[in-house]
Amino acid sequence: MKLSLRLCTLLIAMLFITSVVSLQGFTPVTAQTNVLISDVQVPNEVAQASSGQVQATVENLHGFSMEGFARFTDDLSHIRSHSPTDPLIDLVNFTIGPYETKTVVVDYTVNATATLGVHIATFEINVGGFAFLLEQYPITVISIARIIDVVPGSVFSHNQPGLLLISIENRVDLTQSVRIEVFGSKFINVSEEVDLAPGTNTVAIPLMPNVSHVYDFGMFQVNVSMYYLDEIISSEVVTIPVDMSLLNKALAVILPVSIFLILVLFYTFRKRQRVRAAEASE
Repeated sequence: MKLSLRLCTLLIAMLFITSVVSLQGFTPVTAQTNVLISDVQVPNEVAQASSGQVQATVENLHGFSMEGFARFTDDLSHIRSHSPTDPLIDLVNFTIGPYETKTVVVDYTVNATATLGVHIATFEINVGGFAFLLEQYPITVISIARIIDVVPGSVFSHNQPGLLLISIENRVDLTQSVRIEVFGSKFINVSEEVDLAPGTNTVAIPLMPNVSHVYDFGMFQVNVSMYYLDEIISSEVVTIPVDMSLLNKALAVILPVSIFLILVLFYTFRKRQRVRAAEASE
């Protein structure tokens, strides 16, 4: 009886050890192994005061629905995702059905005062309480607009205003207001507020030469700067030819001839005076 009891105990122990070993080699099916993330799309650069979207494909390999959320934000919250129903909430909630593959799209906005340069943004996708995507991406924040080109739109001459044509790209999809300042040592400084439509704009700025004399002409530089929210966001230096006006051209010819004639007359008069003085002394 004791022997059979010992054999039963040994048999039960062997069965228990065998079951433990088999369980250790078994990988249970969990949410962590049955949700796949692919085709992640994140921009390389964004503009101040702009909006856009990031997205990724989520595949549910389970036979049941799951709840999830997505979020996209940078380290300073200058780039921030928002809910379609509440812009104050930075989460986008979604439901994915059994064996469903869906594209999760997240809307984001960039602050108008976002610091220019590289930001580190985190894209997170969480399904069923597990983070299946938690990646950081370097994104460059660029200015809301930039100066493409600056060319003289007319002839600049003494006391005659000319036009400076400035080609500007508005990088966002909304009309934006900027300030253009033009200054140079040979011109009267200009500051103007302009509205930029989305895309490329051509702005004509009247500019008056400020010369000191009729012979003050040639190639002169001006600095063109563009400001947004009192911060300079783009600038260009351009060289402008300034010619003499018709009046100054006439004066430029008449003046030296007149001076020459006056000098000739003066020396002739002085010579005659000396001759008369000599004759009177004899």
